[in-house]
Amino acid sequence: QAITHESNLLEQEINNLKTELELRRELANNSPMAIIQRHSTRSAGSRGIYQGDTDRNRLDTIQSPP
Repeated sequence: QAITHESNLLEQEINNLKTELELRRELANNSPMAIIQRHSTRSAGSRGIYQGDTDRNRLDTIQSPP
């Protein structure tokens, strides 16, 4: 019975350590520096270059009388 009690205590301590490690990882992932880096990555990925119209003066050509 004493062995079972010690085993249960050790199992509880292991679970507590796992929970603490998980919380530390979550906090590290949401640190201000990580947030800034994610924002920079997203903004860099969303920048696009507008290529414009492939036909030059297409609007002028369409609007000019035949």
